[in-house]
Amino acid sequence: MGEELVPSGQANTEAQRTVLIVEDHFWTRYTVAEYFRGSGYRVIEADDANEAVSVLASGNQVHVVFSDIQMPGSMDGLALADWIAQRYPGLPVILTSGRRPDVLPANCRSFFVKPCSLADLEREIRRLA
Repeated sequence: MGEELVPSGQANTEAQRTVLIVEDHFWTRYTVAEYFRGSGYRVIEADDANEAVSVLASGNQVHVVFSDIQMPGSMDGLALADWIAQRYPGLPVILTSGRRPDVLPANCRSFFVKPCSLADLEREIRRLA
């Protein structure tokens, strides 16, 4: 995710917003999560779609989901976005991958090609959350 870790300083206004980060590569997930924690967001991490489903089903309040598309397990990020659209229709989903898929789910509000700018991602999450 080729971006230096310098939060935007929005800690006071973003403190109550929760971002669910779904990414199977530990260092990528860690980097994004730490950036958003440093920016004042509450961050929940999931290493695959099944864990993300468990987080959402447990009643955790989530304001936006940022998910990789290509992940191991029973669901990839596209299937996760479809699952979220059926059960949490107002919950915005941002997807990321090395290349853009031909079709994105209807509830996918944004797509970022990896590696993406964390500052651009933060602006989009701030807009959606």
